[in-house]
Amino acid sequence: MKNKIIAILLFIPLLLVGLVYSLSILFASVSDADRIIIDLDVMNVIRIGETQRVNVKVLPEKYSSDLILISSDESIISVNEPSNETPYWTIEGVTEGEVEVTAKLKDSKSLASDSVFFYSYALGTNKILTYDINNTKRLIDYSFKYGEFDLNKDEEKVAAEFTLKTIDVSGTTVENPLPSQECDIDKVTSNLEVSFSPTTYEYKVTILSDKDPNGESYIEFKSKTGNTTERYEVDVVDNAINVRNYNDLMYCTNKSETGEKIVLQTNLESAQNTFENYDINNKNKLIDIENAPKNRSTELFGKVRTTNGKNYYYMDDYLTMETTYDHKYLNFINEKYGLNISKDVKIGVQIQQDLYGNGFTINMHSLTFPSGEGTQTSQGITNIYPNATDAFQGAVDFVAITFNELSDSPSSYKPLASVAGQDNIGLLVKGDNISIENVEIKSCNNVNHLSNLEYVGTTVEVMGNNVEIVNSLIQNGRCVLRSFSNENLVVRNSLLRFGRDFIIKVGSNSNYYSEFIGDYPDWSEDERYDNEITLDNVYTQSSGFFSLGIDTHFNGEALIEGDPMFLSGATRLGASSKGTKVNIINNTKFYDWKDYNQLDTSTLIQFSKGIDQSLIDAVLQRFNISELIKQALVGENERFIYPVEEQVFDNKGNPVLDAAGNNTYKTIEYVHGGVAFYGGGKNYSTMIQTDDELLSLGLHNLGNISLTGLISSFSGSEPFSFYMYDKFGDIIPSSSPNINDLRENCHG
Repeated sequence: MKNKIIAILLFIPLLLVGLVYSLSILFASVSDADRIIIDLDVMNVIRIGETQRVNVKVLPEKYSSDLILISSDESIISVNEPSNETPYWTIEGVTEGEVEVTAKLKDSKSLASDSVFFYSYALGTNKILTYDINNTKRLIDYSFKYGEFDLNKDEEKVAAEFTLKTIDVSGTTVENPLPSQECDIDKVTSNLEVSFSPTTYEYKVTILSDKDPNGESYIEFKSKTGNTTERYEVDVVDNAINVRNYNDLMYCTNKSETGEKIVLQTNLESAQNTFENYDINNKNKLIDIENAPKNRSTELFGKVRTTNGKNYYYMDDYLTMETTYDHKYLNFINEKYGLNISKDVKIGVQIQQDLYGNGFTINMHSLTFPSGEGTQTSQGITNIYPNATDAFQGAVDFVAITFNELSDSPSSYKPLASVAGQDNIGLLVKGDNISIENVEIKSCNNVNHLSNLEYVGTTVEVMGNNVEIVNSLIQNGRCVLRSFSNENLVVRNSLLRFGRDFIIKVGSNSNYYSEFIGDYPDWSEDERYDNEITLDNVYTQSSGFFSLGIDTHFNGEALIEGDPMFLSGATRLGASSKGTKVNIINNTKFYDWKDYNQLDTSTLIQFSKGIDQSLIDAVLQRFNISELIKQALVGENERFIYPVEEQVFDNKGNPVLDAAGNNTYKTIEYVHGGVAFYGGGKNYSTMIQTDDELLSLGLHNLGNISLTGLISSFSGSEPFSFYMYDKFGDIIPSSSPNINDLRENCHG
């Protein structure tokens, strides 16, 4: 065992070069609620001078004390905080007009929110309000679309239907102060049919085609008094299917050979965020799934089975494919030892046509999140591991040390620690010319620490040319967005956040394998690229490494010539990969400052379950990354350090006081995690930024880490380069992305 420990310690430099300069807050906190739900329809009215209670639910409930309610215009509708006399939130109509009432958390960095709209009216107001009862009007783009088709219970395409309601305040008087729920139908384009239910006061609309012969699609309502009209535009996506539940999603994606255009009409969520009576302290508690009340506009992603009086939530409709990353090492191990190590990655949802999200969520928690018990580290953080039955077991290995590395005839592949290749994928965009619009995609529920995103895979991976992701929120992955060997990927007006390693990772699957040290391909300017990404008005937030990682292949001597201690004699593993063109334009910002005295290298190394925690801690503490960075950030480079005086709290969140009973403070030195060109082989990638806020910092002095004589033997000798904000820029450690800025940009 002693020799094996030595082998691990010698192997760590290889793992560290996955990113030597890892600017990661130690077990960084996510600290955000998953869902906030206002218990009201999306559109409501209140009479001037009246007061109304607003009930709000926060998931999980531990964030409830941080809840606040905000009116978009207090001069129209004011908000009243809970008090001893009235222990709940209320609103009051002040003057006539429409406002958005938003429930969110006090923490300005939290993006969890829900919004409803109120119209404050006076008696005799001439106004009709028309709304789809399913339209949440959340996220970034407030426009709402409909697919041309629904699926019936036999999974056949049928004419789509949806429901409208009206609120007519034009007839309110002293004698009749309440709005009417019924209007006359004045005009309907020929592509729609409308019928009114006098019992529910709802209008059922049937879509016959995407537009009428004049290219229009709308319904016009008229008040009973005849003085007021209101037009509701119906934006129909030709030949698209409305997805209203998990089975609809699978029909349009994994179970379809060529895919279907999708218009999402509900949230597809985890059990915690779906069922009103879900008990977060008893996650397997029996719930009557068929009859259990659900949160507004929410259905379960995945399936549920009942065993021994408990519910278990899962997904078994996932797909598999062989990894597209370099797996020559696994090929070698399989052939040499007669093993059958899997090179497959799992895919939760495979999109092959356009996806219009309508602001709804696809949360793949039932598939991605480990169901096993956690182990506590020496820092008191619980790292959660998958059970054997979980689909997502971690990334496919690029190279690894195993229990039987030196054995002549190992019976199985048991890695102690490994360098990750391609990871499992939550949502795969596969195909050319695909648009993903106005959707929230998350691998799992929000977690307390980024360390618990270790096994949830890549949230979104793109495999296709001319793909566009617009007005969307993508979050909670080991990597949030990955793109290798794709032409013209555009991400526009979107927020990507909470990545265990990178938020965005780009690179190439086209590799030139070296015959000897320094053997690099002589690609021309036209040949050197096979990947391009444009970030157009994009925000990123909270990575474990850097916001954007620009990958090149490892190309060190040990990988080219082989090293029996580490690689079982495998040769020609070192390579150069083609480059990526990165375009950073139009106010793209990376909100990613980190305390460099708490740098965390643990994300670089995937340890197997069962490895003694003391050994892991000893390995991770052996290399003083903080000290290396301190030595680099001197002289002119001191501008990359942003010092902040922060109050000191104990492990329970209580202020630490000095002898006089005063609050204590300490200086935290922050550095920014922007863009990393890394890998150790020759990096053919280039980056263009329109505002030049990211400044270059090269890191060449690797000799300060113990045992780093081996680093270049594995990674290659080419320098890494980093682009970071300095302390003089607009984005500082206290800055956080404001989703309202994206909304304003979306609506012009």
